[in-house]
This record gives sequence, C-alpha cells and structure tokens, in this order.
Amino acid sequence: MNTGLHLYQKKARFRQRLHYQRPFKDHFRWRAVMQGSDTLNGDFDLELFQAELLWQIRNSSDHGWDSAIRFDTRVSKDGMNPDRIGVNWSNQFNFANRWQARAIFLTAREIGKRKRSGVLIRTWTQIRYRLQNDSTVALEPFNTYGRTPSFGSFQRQKHQIGAAYSGRFSNGLNYNLGILFGISDAATNMDLRFFLSKFF
Repeated sequence: MNTGLHLYQKKARFRQRLHYQRPFKDHFRWRAVMQGSDTLNGDFDLELFQAELLWQIRNSSDHGWDSAIRFDTRVSKDGMNPDRIGVNWSNQFNFANRWQARAIFLTAREIGKRKRSGVLIRTWTQIRYRLQNDSTVALEPFNTYGRTPSFGSFQRQKHQIGAAYSGRFSNGLNYNLGILFGISDAATNMDLRFFLSKFF
C-alpha cells in the first residue's frame, strides 16, 4: 500500500494529489487518485477522481526488464474538463553501475458532453542514478504531443525537461524533489514538484 501527497506549482497556484494503491494476485495493482487545487480566493477546489488498474506483463527476473500496461478512468469535478479514459505502457530497465531507465507512453480519450476529438499522446522518460546513500538523481523529459490525427508544430506542443532528487527519511517516509523547465512555447516556463509517500 502506498499513500502520497503531491504538490507542484503552476502560475502561482498549488495542486495537491492523494494516491492510495494496493497490489492483488501476482501481476495486478489498483490505485485510487483524488486531486484538487487552491482557487483564486484561497479556497480548495476538488478537480478529479481517477481509478487505475496496472497489469505487469514482463518482469526483470524472467525477461530482463519490467513492463506493464495501465488502464485509467478519470471523472472530472471542476465543471470545465471532460471525463476521460486511457491506456498507458510503462517500461523499466536496470543497468550495471546503479543506472536505471524508464519510459512511459500515455494515451487519453475524452468522453462525455465536453469531449474533444482524437487521442491525446504523451511520453515521459527518465534516466536515474542511485548514489551511495541510496538516494537518486534523475534527468526527466516530459512531452505532450497533442491529439491525433494532427499534433501540430513543436512549439505548439508541451515539452519540458528537468531534474529530480529522491530519497528516504529515517522514519521511512520517501520524498522526491523536482524542477521542470519548458522548452517549447506552449509549455509552462517552470514547474516545481514535491512528492511524499509512505509504504505500509
């Protein structure tokens, strides 16, 4: 089981996300997500609920790398964004000398009255190095290409790149600090991110 509080800043506003997840059987894990943010007058506004089902289809001990497919269903509560469903493909590769690589391919299809046409395509990749004290440093590119069938130019897409540092406190609480910088016109200039998680 894992719970976490996720905070990041965008246009001088803060958003909070709470996760609760548990594995079941041998290769499955479900997760529930709730997200909200502050409003312009300082109140808290609930934005969405999301349910996820992850199915691990490869593992490093048998196949040399980890691979999984995740199915998402999101219900928006802010009155502006549409509901959506998604299918995502995650991969993780472990190398010698403390190096690890991750790559995730994400898709989302909007549903309901406010839906837009096409499928949203995004990718997230990470190169991570584990230090001697078991904390890690990472380089992370995030890319949102837009909707099929036409993605538009690079500057109209949202591309960010940044760094992250993660570790664990003595009480077992895990943390992750990150910063992202926009490298395309449509992306946010800078996002600050802070994650806390606890395993039980």
